[in-house]
Amino acid sequence: MLMLVAAGCGSSTTSPSTPGGPNSSGSTLTATVDGVAFVGKTVTATYHEGNDSSSFLVNAVDAGGNLLGFDIAPPLKTAFSATTFPLSSNGSNATFNPAGTTGNTGWTGFTGPQTGSVIVTSFSKTNKTASGTFSFVLHNSVSAKTVTNGTFSVTFDQTSAGAIRRP
Repeated sequence: MLMLVAAGCGSSTTSPSTPGGPNSSGSTLTATVDGVAFVGKTVTATYHEGNDSSSFLVNAVDAGGNLLGFDIAPPLKTAFSATTFPLSSNGSNATFNPAGTTGNTGWTGFTGPQTGSVIVTSFSKTNKTASGTFSFVLHNSVSAKTVTNGTFSVTFDQTSAGAIRRP
């Protein structure tokens, strides 16, 4: 799964509570995928800050085992902040992988026209929390998935390779 591979740079999994409920960390992610409600049962989030770049990754798995996630980043040498991240910029991407799939067999923002965005409305490195909204159209080789009404509120893990160096 594309998004989980990106999570290898320092993510951890939080424990789920009741199906469809928030994690023990209080993290939530909900959306509508092709008209069907998606409620994250297990939600993970990681913020990574390197010498010249930063990224923010959120993945959620629902009660049926479907994965919905996104990985967003500002331009190089720019600190991460609350703003709008179009899927087509700075390698930002999203994915939906149905239960039972492996590898890049689902729908992504890299395939086909890249439309949609993630809007981070609050972000705190101090409290390690972020929230926002999202909507996008994801593609595979034969069809598209429309993701609307997306919301997230997460507590994230943080990895660091140094402070962002600005020109």
